[in-house]
Amino acid sequence: MLENIKTSEDLANLYRKIKEIEEIDITKLRFVMYTRKSTKDEKRQAKSIPDQITECKQTAERLNLNITAIVKEKESAKEPNIRPKFRQMLNDIKAGKYDAVLAWHPDRLSRNMMEAGEIIDMLDKNLIKSLKFASFEYTNDASGKMLLGIAFVLSKQYTDKLSKDVSRGIKRGIERGQYLNKGKHGYYKDINQYLRPEEVHFNLLQKAWYLRVEGNSLDYIANYMNEHNYQRRYKGTHKLKKFKFDKRRLSELFRDPFYCGVLVYGKDTVCNLGEVLDDFVPMIDVSVFLKINKLKGEKELFALARKHREDVLADLMRGKIICGHCNEPYTSGITVKYKKDKKGKVISTEHRYYYRCETVKCKMRNESIPPRTYLEFAHDLFSDNLTLIENKKAFDIYVKHAKKAIKYKVRELTDTRYGLYKEEALLKEKIEETKRIIVDHRDDKILVEEFTEDLKKQKEELKTVSDTIQNITDVLKDTEKLIYSYPEFLELIAKIPSRIKKTKNMAALDKLMKNIFSNFVIKNRKVASYELKEPFKQIMKGALDSKVLKSRGYRT
Repeated sequence: MLENIKTSEDLANLYRKIKEIEEIDITKLRFVMYTRKSTKDEKRQAKSIPDQITECKQTAERLNLNITAIVKEKESAKEPNIRPKFRQMLNDIKAGKYDAVLAWHPDRLSRNMMEAGEIIDMLDKNLIKSLKFASFEYTNDASGKMLLGIAFVLSKQYTDKLSKDVSRGIKRGIERGQYLNKGKHGYYKDINQYLRPEEVHFNLLQKAWYLRVEGNSLDYIANYMNEHNYQRRYKGTHKLKKFKFDKRRLSELFRDPFYCGVLVYGKDTVCNLGEVLDDFVPMIDVSVFLKINKLKGEKELFALARKHREDVLADLMRGKIICGHCNEPYTSGITVKYKKDKKGKVISTEHRYYYRCETVKCKMRNESIPPRTYLEFAHDLFSDNLTLIENKKAFDIYVKHAKKAIKYKVRELTDTRYGLYKEEALLKEKIEETKRIIVDHRDDKILVEEFTEDLKKQKEELKTVSDTIQNITDVLKDTEKLIYSYPEFLELIAKIPSRIKKTKNMAALDKLMKNIFSNFVIKNRKVASYELKEPFKQIMKGALDSKVLKSRGYRT
């Protein structure tokens, strides 16, 4: 054959032929189909897993692909290293179990740049020999990888924009005097999300402020409030429930400037409620707030604000971990450990979360315990009883409580939508008025430019409000879809132990634990008892293997 090679063109043609022979035959590759639908996403945010499977199978038939496995995952791809099935799939590819991947779209594989980079790196190293999508064209060359990278970037930008839009909506609400979190003590939220005095309990809490001004101790004030049956309105219900005050809770309340008319939210949102709302009723004067917190200048105010931020950061089961020796809640905080080199230069920092009892005369006073004390217990509790929980009776209990929760959610969403309808109507009127001003003063260039900019902002705000109304309407149309099916319920229960163990984000872990547990009582550095929330309380009732728990020294 080589004797026929006479010219450079002959040699080039030979190389082309070799390249064609080396070209991968995708029909002989072992494809794994990856599908994902985050349980945190809105129901219509992306195609359901069955829809993804249907379209991927059609693509496989069209291209004659050999599908050897289907991976179904219900986790968000926004953060890296939180999808166990995705991680296992990549490990299986590296081990040679699969050759290639088929997915509906690149955003199913990743919405974060770390895992997106890992996929492209595996393509470069030929560990992933082919990548196919049902709704995206990909070619395994430099241009194809560039387009894939752009798709990953756009997926990340979508999640970032969604988060930013939500934050912007909350910020705008705060700037208008609305409060989108659970109501403040002594106040309730009306249908427009404005905080209004809670009649009797407003006056009772106001009394607490003046007791503090008079020099009474936090313990004395807490006892006074509890003896007078103080109640507050909890999120998700319109009913008042008894609330027990203690030193820590009162200390947090007395540091909150909201009660004198200054609403602080997040890092950079501050609203003077007296300026934006004509009818806001502050509980105390600014002078009372300054006196209680001993604020004489900016230095003391900065220290108070910094303390408030630390409290927000240190928010893992805060107030829910009880000392079994004195029956008072542990305080919680974050310590920073600095690692230094031989020259004394800090080379790394490590943040550690801790709980500590600060009750005078308690034998555990100033003794710290780590979160793993109760997290390991919670993990073992569900791991040891998974097979007992996974039954139809447990599912029926879940459905009963889910319907009850949805009922409250529907009421809350309906109230919110009603307020947004009013806001939408006001914005439309404002837009029409701005348009009239622009037309009437079209000869005044400066005024027209100023009002044109206002008109642009008003239209953006109207779009945000209208989109929110539509989203709420969509959710209200299909509230039954918010309830998990029996297979989804089993999958949710099965994931609990691994989520407790693997969730690193403190806010996500706090939300998970508070959804399941009301509190833990710690005695002699071990969980002495615990309280489950519904529906887990009923689900676990009768399912608990008492021998396993008693052998570990626990009691329910």
